[in-house]
Amino acid sequence: MISVYIGNDEIYAIDASVKKSGIVSVNRVYSMKIDVGSIINGVIVNEDALKFEIRKFWKENSLPKKDINLVINSKQILMKNMTLPNINPKKLGNLISMEFADSEKSNPIYDYMVLNVDSKKKKMDTIVVDVEMEFVEKYKSIFNDLDIKISSFTSGLTNIIKIFNNSKNSSFDGNCLIQILDGNNLVSIIFSDGVYSYSQSVRIFSEPNDPGFVGEVVNNISSTMQFYMSTSKADISKIFFGGINKGIFSELKNALTLYNAEVDFIPEIEEVNFNNNGDMSQYAYGIGTFIKGKKDINLLKSVGEVEKGKEIAGIITVKNLVILGILLIVMVISSVALIVRNLILTKSIDEVSKILNNANNQEMLAKINAIQSDAQGLENKINDIEKTKSAILTYPIYNSKVRDIILSCQDSVTSLNIISFDAKSGIIRIEARCVGANYTHSLVDKLNATGIFTNIEYNGYNYDTSSNVYKVNVDCTLKESIGF
Repeated sequence: MISVYIGNDEIYAIDASVKKSGIVSVNRVYSMKIDVGSIINGVIVNEDALKFEIRKFWKENSLPKKDINLVINSKQILMKNMTLPNINPKKLGNLISMEFADSEKSNPIYDYMVLNVDSKKKKMDTIVVDVEMEFVEKYKSIFNDLDIKISSFTSGLTNIIKIFNNSKNSSFDGNCLIQILDGNNLVSIIFSDGVYSYSQSVRIFSEPNDPGFVGEVVNNISSTMQFYMSTSKADISKIFFGGINKGIFSELKNALTLYNAEVDFIPEIEEVNFNNNGDMSQYAYGIGTFIKGKKDINLLKSVGEVEKGKEIAGIITVKNLVILGILLIVMVISSVALIVRNLILTKSIDEVSKILNNANNQEMLAKINAIQSDAQGLENKINDIEKTKSAILTYPIYNSKVRDIILSCQDSVTSLNIISFDAKSGIIRIEARCVGANYTHSLVDKLNATGIFTNIEYNGYNYDTSSNVYKVNVDCTLKESIGF
């Protein structure tokens, strides 16, 4: 059995077998660095380049071309904790789709992983994922073109959750923060008392050997811990790292001394034996495939079920056409009877026509039609005016009231400057100046708390050496009717 993980700058394959006891035994690990830019955080940027890298990797390592379990980590795969009724999986589709009703995907697919089952209450704790079908099909197409058969497709993050949820290792007890570096992407994952709680990914601008690298990672840890403490009122007691070497780890451990947390690499677990083929901190994303839960996620299977549903719908359509044809024959027979009846009525109709074609009657009918037409036109104009009025009242505007609400989010460590307002999109751009990078999450929480925005986005920060502050550009989308 082969598990393949494709990251930002590396592709690796784990050849392992699972014993009857459930213990995973790693036979061999294959890895190869790939050119940066063909794939970014799971999103395929250059399909031909990625296909070239996969073909090269397969050829150099003589890997099998079937029963491949693909693992990708990406923000495109949305994930939520959900408590679901323990019923037939086919009946859960509507419940899950309602939970992701605001994701705005044009062709979404869903799947879920069972963490725990409460038989008495007939409920189960699950991790539910939502992804665009095209995202999965693109990978499937690439591997099909290379004559490689994928048997499953899952997320690296859900594999990490499987490791924590199914391991007996006491190191995972308490509140843990996991930091995994994948190229220049740093993924933060929080487990509260062993249960998945939160995750995010940020771009690290420094290279691992740059002087500023450790500082960037520590700043990210600090802001993540502050966010967690503000929402859960609890401390992080353990910080685990993956994807970094021992030298960088040693520097990070020294820099995190003041945080009063245990700092280590992602611990090994008794359920996996790497047999000197690397360790958990290197290959956690890929090794999670071999750990079996009560019900695992396979997005490839979800795509197949959607396609099968479309085929069934096509068959039903053919049956409907046959039924329609039969109904048409019945209608033709009925029409013959109606024609006979119509012949009888023709004489009466001719007499009525004489009355209708009378010149005086025609003139009166024309006047009536003209009045009705004018009345309908007036009614249409009134409806258009009402619709325009309603649209205007729902469109947000930027005024002094909105400005004052935004500026109220300032404090002693953060100042705000409103840069622009795009009336067409309803987006306000704000420049925030913070004395420390870790205050960004607190600012976003304050802006969210105002209740006037539907969406808040920011893309990292820049350090202004002239004023010794961190500058952050925040784009905030106003809700409908705000400002009136």
